[in-house]
Amino acid sequence: MRAELFHPLLVHFPIALLVVASVVRLVHGIFRNNRFAQTILVFSWILLFLGVVSAWLAILAGEVAESIVRATLCQPDVLDHHQQLAYTTAIIFSCALVADIGLFWLKPSMLKSLLAAVLLVLYLSGAVSLVFTGSFGGSLVYDQGAAVEKKCSVS
Repeated sequence: MRAELFHPLLVHFPIALLVVASVVRLVHGIFRNNRFAQTILVFSWILLFLGVVSAWLAILAGEVAESIVRATLCQPDVLDHHQQLAYTTAIIFSCALVADIGLFWLKPSMLKSLLAAVLLVLYLSGAVSLVFTGSFGGSLVYDQGAAVEKKCSVS
């Protein structure tokens, strides 16, 4: 198997996991007085943890793919934007994971309220960053043919 194809195989896991983790965390925030609130919170942490781990794995695979496809691109700056946004997204969601678990252990205080607001900003900015990362990644494949190998001619 071609090494540059591991990135597109892996990248869909963090996309799905981080989006669903964000939605589940929002659901927890809305229904935090529900009897299943604790279960929902732990579920969101598991999804977020798996999303963060898979994001870093996708980044590693992306670094390998970059070394192979960069020379074939018409606009390598798109790759640079995609790469920067991927790192930004992984860092934001990594911080969200740490902050979210830290928030759970804090006793009610002004610091806890501040951390809750920061957490909301992290989840929202992470989601926006994820969308732009995927957009640049799609542009690399569909506009520039990154890692696309043509086997036949279209008439």
